Formats: sequence, C-alpha cells, structure tokens
Amino acid sequence: MKTEILRLEKVTTIQDEVTLLDNFNLHIFQSEIMGLVCLNANGKESLIHLISQNLPIHYGRVYFNEVLVNNYQHSPLTMNKVAVIEQKSKLIEDLSVADNVFVLRRGFKKYFINPRVLNEQLQRFTNELGVHIDGNELVAKLSPYEKSVVELLRAVIMGAKLIVIRDISNCVSAADLAKFHNILRYYCKKNFCFLYICNHHEEAFKICTRVSLMRDGKILRVFNQDQFQNDNLTPYYIGEFANVKKTIVNNHSQEGILTFQNVCTENLNHMSFAVAKGECTVLFDMDNTILSDIMQLMNGLCIFIHFLIRKNPGMCFFAC
Repeated sequence: MKTEILRLEKVTTIQDEVTLLDNFNLHIFQSEIMGLVCLNANGKESLIHLISQNLPIHYGRVYFNEVLVNNYQHSPLTMNKVAVIEQKSKLIEDLSVADNVFVLRRGFKKYFINPRVLNEQLQRFTNELGVHIDGNELVAKLSPYEKSVVELLRAVIMGAKLIVIRDISNCVSAADLAKFHNILRYYCKKNFCFLYICNHHEEAFKICTRVSLMRDGKILRVFNQDQFQNDNLTPYYIGEFANVKKTIVNNHSQEGILTFQNVCTENLNHMSFAVAKGECTVLFDMDNTILSDIMQLMNGLCIFIHFLIRKNPGMCFFAC
C-alpha cells in the first residue's frame, strides 16, 4: 500500500476577494515525482506557501504524512517538512558548501566546527550521486546546476518529507537538467517524493510519474504515465482560443519592426522570423538555450524598438 505524503482536499483560498486556489485537489505519494504543469501563474505562489506552512484556508483540508494538519476551521500556522528548490537560491553565497548543507539547518548543535569532517561527510553524499562539489568552495562560485544540487542535498539531510522543484529549467541548461533529473530518480528510490512544477507538459513527461494540469488555481485533469501524449494536452492549451476568429495579415503591407533571416550562432540554426507593427510574437525556448543569443543579437536594436513603440500607435511587442 502506498504511503501518502501530501493531500490537499477541496482546498479554496481567497485573498483580497481574489480566489487563488479553487476547490484544489492534489495527492502525492512516497517515492514518486508528481508533476504540476501550470498554464498560468494564478495560484502557484499560494500553493507553495500552503504546502510549506499551514496557513489559513477558506475551505478544505490538508493532510501531511497522513495527518490532518490544516482545515478551514483551524489553521495552526505550523511548518511542514517541505523544501523548495527554485531559480532564486536560498543558499548563503559567502559561506562554503559544507556550511550551507550541515551548519545552517535546524538541529545542528555543535559549537566547534571541523571543516574537514564536514567535507568528508559531504563527499559521501556527492560520491553516491556521481557529482564532484568541493565542500570548501564558496557557494558564490558554483554554477546554477551545482547550487540546485547543494540545495537538494541540504533538503535530504534535513529530512524533508516533500521536496518542491519549481521551474528549475529556467536556470539550468538542457544537459544539466538531464543530470538533475537522474538525481531526482535516485532519491525517489530512497523513498523521497517530489512536486515538480513547470510550465510545459513535455518537460514534466520526461521525469514525472503522474502530471496534474492547473489553470487559475484549479486542477483540470490528472494524467498517468500511459496518458503522456501531446494530443491529450492540446485541448487544454488551445481551448480558450478555439473560437477566436483569425485575422489575415498581409505581411508585405505591414511595417517591419524586427526580422531574423537565416541567423546562425552556436545555438541558433538558420533561424528566421519577423515581427510586424501591431503583432505579438512569442518564442518558446523548450531547452532554455537560445534566449541568451537572441537577446544579445537584439541588444543593439533595443533603443530603436522602444522609439518605434513610443512613436507609433500600433505598438509592437516581442516576448520570449
């Protein structure tokens, strides 16, 4: 029988007359990676805060480690054994890796700290994962991927029952993301569980055992692994635009604002697109590899683009 770590049962939260979580249901079991694909940002912050701390709710119940910890009648404000790993690191940059992992945690009671001993303890964990991180290294010198690994190690050592991974692909490369996924799988076998929050289902499909789809603070559907197919997600992405009438635009008659034509860099391969006045162009960088190149190429055009936006009533927007 599966051990339930977290259950949110018909939870509703309202702040300033805005519903953040709407009849929200979520179940996470031991040794699984539960995916949460957010079609928009509504309710995401509220959910993470509620998972971490038993804050007041307007309706519903919250169970943690099979114990009722929060309900609409009484919210104790206690903390749950949850760690959150996100783009903004919670590590102390000017301290060493070993100090961040072992010293800056609840329950550490030693008055005399031996750096060599702490480094040896850290190496036992890193050797298990097949990564090399020097315990004496300052956190400020680590890469985003290494910082994520250190935060994960600290969560494991602190005994977190649930580890939330939030939008990790925004700060690490595709290659490092694959390595980080392998570490998550390793700790799943050690009975840890994860809530993996991201913005696209294809990223979640690569790592998660189940995936919940959320929009406006409400779970739309839960997908099992045998349902991990793009066709199952398409209606939820295009549903709200299904009845929008298409406007035929003659590109030759539009005033061009920005044009890329067969642009090649280390990460761009003959990329072509155009942005006309009055258009909104969105580029979805699934691998988080091309945004930097595009912004560097556009850097010399930024003043000119802003000038056109101010001078022309039909504004042009470019988004990545």
